[in-house]
Amino acid sequence: MLLINLLPIYPLDGYRIVSKILNKIFDPLYTFDFLFWISLFFILLGIIISYFFRIYFVILIFILLTLNLIFKRKKEVNALKMKSLYNILIRVK
Repeated sequence: MLLINLLPIYPLDGYRIVSKILNKIFDPLYTFDFLFWISLFFILLGIIISYFFRIYFVILIFILLTLNLIFKRKKEVNALKMKSLYNILIRVK
C-alpha cells in the first residue's frame, strides 16, 4: 500500500512530494506539465499490470484517477497562466 501511495499520480502523496521538490528547481507550469505526463505514464503502467493480473476493479480506479488528473490539469493550467500574466503586469508598472 505504501508503494502505491508513493507513485507520482495526482491525488497521491508521491505526486505532492515530487511536486514540492521540482517546484524549487523549475517553473511551476513546467513542473505541472512534467508531472502530468509522468502521472499518465504510471496510470497506463498500472492499467497494463492490472489487466495482466485480471484485477478489473483497480483498472476502474486508474481510469477515475485519469479523469481526475485531466480535470485538475485544465483548472491548474488556467490558474498558473493567470498568475504568470498577473506577475508580468505587476512588473510592467
